[in-house]
Formats: sequence, C-alpha cells, structure tokens
Amino acid sequence: MFNEYDFIKYYRWKSLNIIKDRGHIGSIISTCPIIFVLFFYILNIHPDLMECNIRDRLVISNSWNSSLYYQILSDFGFPIPDLKDYRRYLIQETSYKYPAASIDLSTGTIGQGFASGIGIAIGLKYQSNNSKVYIVIGDGDMMEGVGYEAMSIAGNYKLDNLIVIYDANKFTYNKVSSVFSENIKLRCQAMKWEYAEIKENNLSFENIKSGILDGKLNQTKPLLIKVNTTTAWGTKLENDYGAHNNLISDDITKNFEMNEKEELIIKKKLYDLIEARKNTVYEYLKKLNKSLIKSIKKIPKLEIPTPITVVKNPDYLFGIIKELIKNKNILITSPDAEIRANINQVDTITSSNFNRQFIKCGLREHGLACMANGLNAVNITPIVIAEVPWIDYALPALRMAAISGHKVLYILNRGFLNTGGFHGSYFDIIPILRSIPKLYTFKPFNHNEMMHSLNTSFNFDGPSVIILPYNFTFDNNYEIPENKMKHGAYEIYNYGKARLIIISTGWELNRCVEIIKKNKLKNIKVVSMLNMKIYDQQSQNYKDSLLPTYIHKISLEIGGTTGWEKYVDVTYGCNEFLTGFKDIEDAYEYYKFSDKHILEIIQENLK
Repeated sequence: MFNEYDFIKYYRWKSLNIIKDRGHIGSIISTCPIIFVLFFYILNIHPDLMECNIRDRLVISNSWNSSLYYQILSDFGFPIPDLKDYRRYLIQETSYKYPAASIDLSTGTIGQGFASGIGIAIGLKYQSNNSKVYIVIGDGDMMEGVGYEAMSIAGNYKLDNLIVIYDANKFTYNKVSSVFSENIKLRCQAMKWEYAEIKENNLSFENIKSGILDGKLNQTKPLLIKVNTTTAWGTKLENDYGAHNNLISDDITKNFEMNEKEELIIKKKLYDLIEARKNTVYEYLKKLNKSLIKSIKKIPKLEIPTPITVVKNPDYLFGIIKELIKNKNILITSPDAEIRANINQVDTITSSNFNRQFIKCGLREHGLACMANGLNAVNITPIVIAEVPWIDYALPALRMAAISGHKVLYILNRGFLNTGGFHGSYFDIIPILRSIPKLYTFKPFNHNEMMHSLNTSFNFDGPSVIILPYNFTFDNNYEIPENKMKHGAYEIYNYGKARLIIISTGWELNRCVEIIKKNKLKNIKVVSMLNMKIYDQQSQNYKDSLLPTYIHKISLEIGGTTGWEKYVDVTYGCNEFLTGFKDIEDAYEYYKFSDKHILEIIQENLK
C-alpha cells in the first residue's frame, strides 16, 4: 500500500539521480513536497496549452532544486530535453535554466526570480488577466537585497494574484540562524503582505495543499506562505551546510532508494494521478475560455512615426515616450523618470487601476530591472528610463535578459561626463555593456540615429540599451539613410582622400565633425560606431571598405577605451574615475576633450 510520502520519496530519489555526482541535495529534498503539491493540486497549466493566456505561471527562484522541477515537468509531458543531458545543459546555460519552452522564466542569481515573478504578476494585471503567479523561494531569496525590493514593490501594488511559497530549510551556504533572524511575519505585515506559516513539513503535503488553497480563497494582497522544512532531511547531511553542494553517494541517498518493482508501481500510480490532473486542468481552462485563445501575441513590429518633433531638453525624450506608448504592449518604468523625462504626464499604474502605462518603482533599481524581465515574459515590452550610473544596479538582470532573449529596452541619459560628483565615476560602464553577449548597445549622435536605434531594438529578440548624451536634444541637421545605419557603423563624413579615419559616437562624433568643418581639415573620414555588435556581424568586404587596414585609425569617446582596440590604432578616452567640476566645459578641459584638445588630437594623427 502506497501513501503520499511514497510519491515524495520517489521524486527525491529520481531528482538526486539526475544530478548524479554532485549537487544541491538540501534544497531538492526540502522543496519536493512544495513543488509536488503545486503541480498535482494547484497549478492550472497543461503541456498542450502553454500558450493559453489564462493559465497560471510558476517561477522557481531557489533554482538549486531544478532537477526536481525538470523531472516533474517531464512526467507531466512538458517538452523537456533528455534528462540524461541535464548536467551538460547546466554547464552551457549559466541561467540555471534547462532550455525548454515549458519554463516561464529563467531566474539567474539568487533573488532575481523573486523580483522577475513580480513583474509577471504586474504584467498579468495590466492585461486584465486573473491568472495566479506562484513563486517558490528559499532563505537566500529572502536575504538578498533584491528580495526586499521585490516584496516592497508587490506590497505597494497589492498584487492579489501573487502567491510566494518560502521553503525555509534554514540553510544557504551556512546555517541561516547565525546570519538571518528576522521575524518574517512582521516583515510581511510591514510590507503589506498577507502571511501564513506551515510548521514542520518533511513527510506530508496535505498541509501545504490546504495552506495554499485556504490562502488564495479570500486573497486581497500578495501572500507569502512560509513552509518550515529541513535541509537534506533523511540523509547523513541533514542540517549540515555540506548539503548545499556535495558529492552524492549511496550512503546519502539510501533512505530514498527504491527497487525496480517499487519504482514501477509508483510510476503507474503517478501516471494515473498526472493524467487525472491534466484532464481536470484542461477542462477548467476550456470552460474559462472555450476557444482557448492563444497567449497575448508577441509585440508586433513597431514602426515609430518619424520625424518626431524635436524640442528642448528634457521634452525630447518625453516626445519619444508619447509616441511609444501608443502601442499598448509597451510599459514605461523608471526610478526617476518623473524628473528626467516629464513622464509624470503619463498615467501611472496604481493598486486600484492597472490599465495605465507607467509603473512607479522608486529607488528599487535591481528589483525594477528584474521586474522588467518578468514583464517581457508575458509579452510586454518594458522601457526603462534612467541615468547611466543607475545601470550598475541592473547588470545582473541585463545579463539574464541577454541569456533569455527578453525584449527589454533601457534608455539612459547623461551618456558622458557629468558635473555631479559620483555620476562621473562610470567610465567603465559603456565598455561593460558592449561586452555582454546578445545585448545591443547603441550610442546615437542625432535624431536619425535615435530613431534607428529604437526601431532596431524593437525588432531585436533581446535586450537593448540606448545611451543618450547629457543634452539630448539632437538639434543637428544630418539626414542619414537607413541603409547606412543598418550596418552598425558607417561613414558620416569624408573630405578628400583619407589619411586618417576617426571613429566616434554620440556627442563626441558631432563635435569631431563640427571641428573638422570649422577648421577646414582635409583627408579625413569620420565613422559613426552606432552599435559595435551589429557592425561585427557585417561581411568582411564591408568592414574592409569602411575601415581599410592601410589607413591610420583612432577612436574618440569619453569613457573607457576597452573594446576600441580591435578597430583602431590609437584610442582616446578616459580610463580613470571622474570627479565633480563646476561645469561641463571645465570637465572637458580637464580630461582633454575640449574643442581645442580634439583639434590637437586630429592634427597630431594627420601627420
């Protein structure tokens, strides 16, 4: 006679066998009852209806237990590659994500999944979708700063479609009690969450099931359910930090071992349960939506009306935003855009009205960036407006967006020297952004390039960053054909047979051209490097024609010079931390980027 514990024992055994030599034993064992309950009793998802917009969403933020997750997905018939290749895929995919369409969100480093799941919940609210979002977290998620930001955002918006199940097994890399002693109930109350707690739970799933069902019945706020478990329960590593990542041997797993006959009997019983659950979910979703309308369609090709009227700073950016939000699949969010882009004129989402297009997040920048990834997971394209220094907070989420192919657009102003103290200490940020694989980084110098950057970003299946100069009115009169900008780098100015090629971007490019014209310099070609990655994808013939090896080449860009060396012979930039100055011209003078210094650089390299 088999009982519910035998099913949990089976999945613990199978999951430990998937990871084989080494893995996170503690989390696999402690979260097993939670994930089992979600799939067999709670989640309204079906492998044939993953594109159905009314299904539930699941995010596993404490993804140390991913082998357990993939095993249950596989048993339910979700399209998972052969689990024998699990370890190889994990090595290739730094996202902790098995490459499968069945997974709503790849979570990345600890805490990101928590915040990204909240983005999904906000996105569903905006789409008037009543589906639930379930997030499974661990002690690490609760400790990470982004976890606090995530909870604060969710509480502020009273997300009653969000249920977070907290596997409190009291271990991360070491015993939690020595470093984490918060009263979680009081924390939830302070952040306007509902709270429930399930006492010791290593053997049964009935109390988890009833806790979730009771909690969601009259839910008016985000709900956190703390499930008290024991790391590596039932093994010799129980309550031992070694369970976080240890060699898996027979003496560790012996309490979960099954002989072939037992395994076959349990698999048959599980098959019956799975088929029954799948049929129940199918009928439920069919009843809610008889035509089983597909998920909200991917954002259509976004044609931005041109020309957008260019007005004085800061209204230029707001003018662009007004055009963009004509597309209802776009949401705007920012830590400070009310100041930077007059975005306070855009209606703001509130806890009682999600039918608007601006999400206020305050200074919760890491959480905001993760949230943007979650928004795109439900086919919303988020546009994040911020300053360049702010991007430091977003880098982990940006990397995840690049790995996962999230269409998220960051528009950053103050793209070069600033007189404001620490704001000038980001010389290395632009090279870092350019170095991230599958992330497009644009630095336009005029309105044409800005429009091209936007259109290219919306047609790219991945994240993009557009870096604007300090004064982003773009009031020059250059008209650039689209078929030139599409190459990522192109000739913007050429006077006489070139003896020098200057490659530049943004404000610096504009200044170079004006200085060359003013001083009637000859034998110079100026190239705009709008996007290095796009240029690198061009044919060798194009590259050779644009940047011949026999002509001397220099780069001119305020900021770190890393990355330019593969295109030029000499780089000019700024590879040191900056400081505050009385005004922008004073900064240019100090770092030798004034008009006088640029002229001297050009003349020296023409010799």
